[in-house]
Amino acid sequence: MMDLRGISVTEMAKGSGLSMATIMGLRSGYMNPHRSVLSHIPEVLRIPAEDLVAIAGLDPEDGR
Repeated sequence: MMDLRGISVTEMAKGSGLSMATIMGLRSGYMNPHRSVLSHIPEVLRIPAEDLVAIAGLDPEDGR
């Protein structure tokens, strides 16, 4: 998704307030996405949070 939007790891880290290591870990699949982490990303990607939850494969009914 970042590639489609032309967003670099550095830009995502700065825009989301997450570390570059976290962004790279999520992209590589090394880290599992959690809502607390994903809550920082939709604004940078310019997509609804619900769409990101679906893309990440999280249960939309699990509001944690």
